[in-house]
Amino acid sequence: ATNYNVALIIDRSGSMNDPLNTSNSASKLSVVKLALIEMLTNIADHPGTINVALVGFAGSASKTLDLDGLDSSNVASTVTNAINALTADGATNYEDAFDGAKSWFDEQPTDNYENLSFFLSDGVPTVSNNHNSNGSTTEFEEFADSVDSFNDLAAISSVRAVGIGSGINENILKFFDNTSSTSLAAVPG
Repeated sequence: ATNYNVALIIDRSGSMNDPLNTSNSASKLSVVKLALIEMLTNIADHPGTINVALVGFAGSASKTLDLDGLDSSNVASTVTNAINALTADGATNYEDAFDGAKSWFDEQPTDNYENLSFFLSDGVPTVSNNHNSNGSTTEFEEFADSVDSFNDLAAISSVRAVGIGSGINENILKFFDNTSSTSLAAVPG
């Protein structure tokens, strides 16, 4: 069986508190939490080893889960608790999120392991580690810093970008997905 290192890179900026869309008043973050728990529950009994990191990001990123060996018992407790503890507030720093995921992968086993990253965001990078124009728009510097950091992560992991809600700027998000030239996924808003 194939073994996996899986980084879940989750936007927790302030806009993730907004409703998913006009017909669903649940917040984008609450919908993401339910989907992540469901996905991890479904793969917990995979015959190989699955190591999981949860990297939440807003103005900065933090790794709130570093799990060796996903299974049904830790999905029900440790994983669910870490996901449900995510809260939304602040700006959107893609650079720090990608740096956090790459640092985690650098510590993981590589023999017979495949690295997978799932990058979920409702927005665009508005700050970076070295630039902060105003925190609500994407300027060239924040975008360039984000692309540089993404490229470092993409060199060691497949990265699947998933847009959350309506108003996703696919022309920006597509730069942060290396799974194919047209593979951008979206949760419709």
